Amino acid sequence: MLYRIFIFLIIICFSFFLIGLYMIPTSNPYISTFKSYIVDDLKISMDTVDNYNSNDINMKNDSRKKIINTTLKNLNYSKWLPYEEYIELKLYENKVVPNNSNLIVVLNLSKDVSVMAIYNKVNGEYVYMYSIEDILPVKGLEFRPYPHRDYNLIISHQKLDERLGAFYYDEFLELWGFNDGSFKELFRKTTYSEEIYNLNWVDPDEPKNKWKKNIKVSFVDFPSDKSITTRTTIESYLALSDVFPSSDKFEFLGKSSSTENYIWDENSNKYISTDKKTSTLLLPVDFFGEFSSINDENYKIVNTN
Repeated sequence: MLYRIFIFLIIICFSFFLIGLYMIPTSNPYISTFKSYIVDDLKISMDTVDNYNSNDINMKNDSRKKIINTTLKNLNYSKWLPYEEYIELKLYENKVVPNNSNLIVVLNLSKDVSVMAIYNKVNGEYVYMYSIEDILPVKGLEFRPYPHRDYNLIISHQKLDERLGAFYYDEFLELWGFNDGSFKELFRKTTYSEEIYNLNWVDPDEPKNKWKKNIKVSFVDFPSDKSITTRTTIESYLALSDVFPSSDKFEFLGKSSSTENYIWDENSNKYISTDKKTSTLLLPVDFFGEFSSINDENYKIVNTN
């Protein structure tokens, strides 16, 4: 009799423990992972993934909602739950951690905030394990072999769009690799950027009607798993205007080109630069000649909102 009472009390205590895990938010990643293992509502089934990838609009929408809500709960991002319909979802299947198949869920929460959740495949279901947080909106993901590992790197194509107030736009790629229990940034490179700023913001002695525009374009190549080559061109333009100038007001000033090589360094677990070659072409522009000596590294972005 006492044995049965003891077993009953254990079951009751464990039930309350499970309820507490499910109901109480926690920032502890180990508790969050444990919760996702034992609470069915925090898992993503393979059927849900298949339905999301189907051509049936209703099934796709239902699965989209479930994947987003499940991931927000796993991340303890409950404040975003009311905005589920505005969140952009991107879904990928790959192998990005050792000894497992993974589901990578990308949630673009707003124009400035995104997050990645990485699930492990366990007994035919996906269980939340890791996250990459505090990142900018993701345009898409690619995958490449991780040097000396049996799993892949994540290549995330992201963007920063501040054209509304700060006149700045940046597209870039980041390489993420799993190491020592978490995902770490191994490489980052701008692939396209455009900035416009007033020269008076840099030097108060300059007139307020002088503007500069820089456009940077980079191509990133992967000759091998252990090497990266980038080719970058920066074009500069100048304009005179009492207000923010339209695109046709800018005159071409010149451009510079550079090639940079990176190799994999096992000690730092990153791609490091080995050499960089730069060439510059400046064209004479009568009323802008004095600007060619400006140091572009000193510009600042001013948000007018």
